Amino acid sequence: MRSSTLPFLVALNALVVFNSIAAAQGADTCRDILNIPKDVDGYPKPEPTCWTRLGMDGWMRTFVSTCNQAEPWGNCLMRQLNKGNEGAESIDCTRIHEESVFFPEKSPCPPPMPDKIPQDAPELFYAARSIWHLNNYLLNLYNQYHDLKQDTSFLGLMAFLTEVWPTETDMVAQDAVIARLFNENKGSDENSALTVINLTLLRAFSQFDTGGFLEIATGGGLLHSDM
Repeated sequence: MRSSTLPFLVALNALVVFNSIAAAQGADTCRDILNIPKDVDGYPKPEPTCWTRLGMDGWMRTFVSTCNQAEPWGNCLMRQLNKGNEGAESIDCTRIHEESVFFPEKSPCPPPMPDKIPQDAPELFYAARSIWHLNNYLLNLYNQYHDLKQDTSFLGLMAFLTEVWPTETDMVAQDAVIARLFNENKGSDENSALTVINLTLLRAFSQFDTGGFLEIATGGGLLHSDM
């Protein structure tokens, strides 16, 4: 019995050690934010599994607890990230600004770049990247819906989100949550698509536990490269 069990225990112990080393190496890779690959537009394209490897759910909850409750936590985090930079006080990710609809590059919710982030705080990059991605994702959703359908209604947006948008993105699971949040935040079917999007963003970045952001972001749901 002992002779047959010993090799198994040795192999099991080796596997545990291997997995521990692999997990540590994975975390180290996630912390090396200066070497994150970039997409064709030059934006960082982080690995979604880094969210779990770095324990981002807990990190986010701790950070949000330090924000002034009178300020949306999403803006609090983004301003902390850009502290000392020009325009930091005007950052606002809680809505799609009308100017952004026509000129996305003028959005007051700027994409975070790794070289502007303290290298000892990689979690700040992944958090900010997820905040920006949700804002930018909904901006692109609205623009493509409006351009294709020449419509601004909420009901039209919901039809587009469920029938057309899935062919444009690989974020099907996240889109299902977004559709539910739209319905929860719509107020009325008569509200415009942009009004409902803005109500959803405001709630997501103001109510950390119940606004829906963490539900979408957990597991790296907002670290995909799809925009």
